[in-house]
Amino acid sequence: MEPRSWSMWDYHIKTDPQYISDGFKYEVAADSYNQYKRDVRLLKELGVNVYRFSISWPRILPLGTPDYVNPEGISYYNNLIDELLDNGITPMITIYHWDLPLRLAELGGWLNEDIANWLGDYARVAYQNFGDRVKTWLTINEPFIHCSLGYASGKHAPRIVSPGEGFYECGRNVLLAHARMYHIYYDEFKSQGGKVSLIFSSDMAFPLTDSRDDAEAVEDYFAFTLGQYAHPIFSPQGNYPQRLIYRVGNASSAQGYKHSHLKPFTPEQINYIRGTADFFALNSYSSYYIYRNDSLKELFATPSYEDDLYIGTYTEPQWTIETSPWMYVSK
Repeated sequence: MEPRSWSMWDYHIKTDPQYISDGFKYEVAADSYNQYKRDVRLLKELGVNVYRFSISWPRILPLGTPDYVNPEGISYYNNLIDELLDNGITPMITIYHWDLPLRLAELGGWLNEDIANWLGDYARVAYQNFGDRVKTWLTINEPFIHCSLGYASGKHAPRIVSPGEGFYECGRNVLLAHARMYHIYYDEFKSQGGKVSLIFSSDMAFPLTDSRDDAEAVEDYFAFTLGQYAHPIFSPQGNYPQRLIYRVGNASSAQGYKHSHLKPFTPEQINYIRGTADFFALNSYSSYYIYRNDSLKELFATPSYEDDLYIGTYTEPQWTIETSPWMYVSK
């Protein structure tokens, strides 16, 4: 059997070579698979004492399910973990960083609620093989980015353009899958003594003016980007933020739908998700001014989460754009 099967990213890149900007050949990039000893040596020289890395689902489970566990994949990550520990560097693992096995993507991927069980089975294999030495686990990386670019705009794999229902269904299933991974750890691997969370993302936002509309726009921005995923876990009552439920419900109704694009959780699901994090982890990259006024009326296509949110963003002309076009720096 091949040491690693295709992920949904492999499929889109290999069938559409222009998918990566500048036609960059992706087959060998950092090459940590072969160069991990060199990489760890460099980390030590830099004085790094914690190293967060992702494990590859298609490398561990080429079929996507635990029918076959790839010994070569397990061996590689064991070697990397041991090399880090031997050099005084604490390993921190992200279990899922967007490389869904192609076989599971073809079964609906993050739009199929069964993904909670698929990810649970995958996480169990990770805990079984690495949990004796790894004590900090991130279940899923940046769900807002994954769902908005993968299932709304289609800029990321699996390139699905469904900015209304697809975006919200992806996020809903992320929360169910994360909770499943969390409960498996504490039901079956608590004796390992580790901690589990997921990693959120949200840029910083400030109101453009001192108007009430702009202040509420900022609150709505955080409800859609961070609150959609953090509120069901960290709030005492669980569930989505009321601002999110209200805005999506109103927008769906105005668009002529009899149901909200934000599918509600059952009471049992709310309880299952609430409290499933041992710490709060956030990636933040840039900042924006946020506003809401009549100039936005013709800006958005409907239905979409952008239309539901209904905000504008502004950056100062003197802010420079770094290599990534979404990262602004004030100098």
